[in-house]
Amino acid sequence: MQDYHQSIISSIQTQETTVFATIFSPDDNFLVSCASSGLVSIFHLPSIISSTFAPSSSLPLPPFHPCLTFFAHEGPIYCACFINEDLLVTGGDQETRGWSWSVICHMCSEAGFKARREDDPTIFMKFKICAPQTRGPRDALTMLPETNGVVYDTARNTLWTATGDKRGYGFDVHTLQCNTTLRGHTDYLHSIALRKGTGQPLTGSEDGTLRVWDPATGQHVSVLEPHKSFSGPSPQSDTPGGGKWVGAISVSENDTWMACGGGFRGVLVYHLPTLTVSRTHRIVGATQALVYDHASKLLSTGNEGVVYHWAQDGAMEHKLAVGASSVWSLANSSKNRMFAVGGSSPQIDMYMNWGHVAFSM
Repeated sequence: MQDYHQSIISSIQTQETTVFATIFSPDDNFLVSCASSGLVSIFHLPSIISSTFAPSSSLPLPPFHPCLTFFAHEGPIYCACFINEDLLVTGGDQETRGWSWSVICHMCSEAGFKARREDDPTIFMKFKICAPQTRGPRDALTMLPETNGVVYDTARNTLWTATGDKRGYGFDVHTLQCNTTLRGHTDYLHSIALRKGTGQPLTGSEDGTLRVWDPATGQHVSVLEPHKSFSGPSPQSDTPGGGKWVGAISVSENDTWMACGGGFRGVLVYHLPTLTVSRTHRIVGATQALVYDHASKLLSTGNEGVVYHWAQDGAMEHKLAVGASSVWSLANSSKNRMFAVGGSSPQIDMYMNWGHVAFSM
């Protein structure tokens, strides 16, 4: 009877899972998903793709299972990135944690890329870092904020985090010390991206601004208000999740374009060198994830349950209905020419062309 009750509880937890982050490994051979339960799942793509397109494959294909799972955090994981090919970084409530990617890959290979669950992930945990705390009334320490975004600057060997205490932080990866604090936002940060050519962090906040920062001084050099580029009634009045907040930022591979979206029912594309608005896309819902594909075309998604594909001239090329009613993560693989969609569903849908799901995981 106890096993039966546990199976029911596990089933309910699975159905209520939200995938907040998906990311391809540096060699594009693995997909990492991070969920609201604190679970990290590692999928070996060559094995899955070979099974998908094998002559004996029957349709429809069943969901594929991860080759390794482990609980990286005690609560939700909101973001993830890689530090070169060495470390997988995950950000959640209170802490940002680093994991040995080589050990994870070895464990997957050792198990023949079959399903394996690791109950003691501390064996490949490399670090834990937290946002600096300050002292408030009666000398009490402030609460540790959640980490909503992470990005790594290879040139400066700096890990940047966007947190719920209105600040961004830059950590030296060698010393794990916070060297730079980004102060200026008046509400919590949703996201962070990087302009690789200059090393400038870009942050989006609940306060309705997108800020560009000097990585050396921690001072903002530009303050943008994307919601002011759209006219019409306030999205707060008639759209779930509406508002002026900036929830997602993506920079094209060539550092020419920066896209952002949020609660203002639209997606903006800026010419990054001049920070001028190049294109505006009006949509129905809030934007929660953005990514540029291998052809530098923009994908955007959010709480509409659809993914938009925008041409470089601003035209909408595709509008694709997806399985999750609210999408929180988009990841693009240039090598495999595919993108992953994760959100308010326990499954991740993989697309290799527009129009249908290639397979689910």
